[in-house]
Amino acid sequence: GKVGEGWVRDELTPQLQALCSEVFSAAHAKLVRRRGVFELFGIDVMVDSSLNTWLLEVNSNPALWIHSAVQRELLPRLVRETLDVVLE
Repeated sequence: GKVGEGWVRDELTPQLQALCSEVFSAAHAKLVRRRGVFELFGIDVMVDSSLNTWLLEVNSNPALWIHSAVQRELLPRLVRETLDVVLE
């Protein structure tokens, strides 16, 4: 399908938030909270030609290697923003 202006904000983001909520609700009993410790999960999704999202996998130790210009731009910001949340 064709992606209109605002699709990421108005459609994709809510779909991803709902998907993540379902994933972590399902895994809640297996997740251990430890003071002073946080974990970053990698959630791989696919968007099909009808613009539906599909969960591919969840990684408890996502790779943060930089292999492309997109990763060079996004990964440092991801780490900074994650630390901002953790250290608030």
